[in-house]
Amino acid sequence: MKKEEVEAVKRANPIREVISRYIELKRQGRGYIGTCPFHDDRHPSLYVDEERQTFRCYSCGERGDVIAFVQKRERCTFTEAVGKLHPEGKGPDKPGAAPHTPRADGKSSAPTVADNEKFLHQLMPYASGDSGLTPVYIDFEVGRSPAMVDKSRKAMANRIVFPIRNEEGLLVAFGARRLTDDDPEAAKYINSATSDLYKKSETLYGLYRAKEAIREEDCVFIVEGYKDVLAMHAAGYCHTVALAGTALTGGHIRLLKQYTERVYLLLDGDEAGRKGAEKAMRLLMAAGMEVENICLEGGDDPDALFRRLGKEAFREMLQRVKDRPHTSEYALITACLLYPEATFPYEGESRRFVDLLQHLLHTEQLAFEDTDHRNLLSYLSEGTEASSIPDHLWLVSDSLKAAYQEGMEGHYRKLYNLSDTTSLNDEQWSDYLRLLLYRYTEVRILREIRRLSRRLKRALPLDKQALLREISARREQLKTVSGWLERPACCVVGI
Repeated sequence: MKKEEVEAVKRANPIREVISRYIELKRQGRGYIGTCPFHDDRHPSLYVDEERQTFRCYSCGERGDVIAFVQKRERCTFTEAVGKLHPEGKGPDKPGAAPHTPRADGKSSAPTVADNEKFLHQLMPYASGDSGLTPVYIDFEVGRSPAMVDKSRKAMANRIVFPIRNEEGLLVAFGARRLTDDDPEAAKYINSATSDLYKKSETLYGLYRAKEAIREEDCVFIVEGYKDVLAMHAAGYCHTVALAGTALTGGHIRLLKQYTERVYLLLDGDEAGRKGAEKAMRLLMAAGMEVENICLEGGDDPDALFRRLGKEAFREMLQRVKDRPHTSEYALITACLLYPEATFPYEGESRRFVDLLQHLLHTEQLAFEDTDHRNLLSYLSEGTEASSIPDHLWLVSDSLKAAYQEGMEGHYRKLYNLSDTTSLNDEQWSDYLRLLLYRYTEVRILREIRRLSRRLKRALPLDKQALLREISARREQLKTVSGWLERPACCVVGI
């Protein structure tokens, strides 16, 4: 980008206006002050000079122009910071952007931010139907569209309207839901069309409100719809965004990677939702992100569960599913429960898989995260009599088999193209067990490396050397485990 173009971006983005989107500024003398976002600032030490269009923190020393501020605050490159500030990305009604003008054919062009704000002010109050949700509905500006609206908004008349703001908080679009489900012929949702202002593949509903919480929690929940975001925020999970009517894209992933590399998927439990989750997991993992797919009780979505369980029970349920082990652990322990006598070739001999697994997990410090799973594996390895196993572990065992057996059998039959009556032979069994074990060890070690890497970013200089040594040791461990397991040819997203 040429110097003149960079200067044009700066002129179109007054520094006080931009910084005010991140922190509160108060007038002091000829400039403005606020708490510095680049360190733990308890007393305002960031000074903004409107005349010079610069900022400076008198405590931590950070300084620069409007591009430097966005680059530091969003943890992005210079080019990415310029892109976020470019007039085209600010909406047509902002300084330096194209005005809202009719097209040559006489038809109206796409709505501007000013047009959207005008429609927003026409919305009537909407009752969410749940007192626990109402405050969040107000915060997110949800309303009901009147029956009489401008011709350009006719399709959204007499509907529940969800304003959609982009990452910077500009009102770029709307999602409109039918008031009731009594008329299945009416479209459930009508969304604003994609335009220069509103790019669905680069917009996540709720991100402008969620981004600080995502940074603080170092993870993000991705849900499917507007109402699901509101339910999650109402329950205190403010680090939640929604795809809002489109599949996950590379643009969405680039947005999220500015704030975290840990993702929890809470998409719908129907077939379309499951396929969408599998595709999203592949994209996220390919981008180097840590991802967990969460299935909620009964296949319900967050909005339905919040309304059915209530706020506190919903919060507790979410915490349980969030803290549970990765699905690779469930698959591996279930295989051991279903086939405790299965064998596995190791160092020239055939050994019971459960014995080998117990030895490996202990030696490599990769023990199951769940205590019940660890105990079950220990009992299986020791050949403990059934009467000596505690009753609650039998219940855990039965629950695992009920939840995973059908999916596991369908998984390996699909992998090896087997009919419903054909059994796996010894070679296929070894290959499949290797797949489950590889997936588990890979996930566990990579999760630990990512955890250490996140600590490294915030560590004091004296602690960084120790963390770097731990990261190096874990990388070598991954090579060692992968070496003797040999990456299975069919190593795909697990069941």
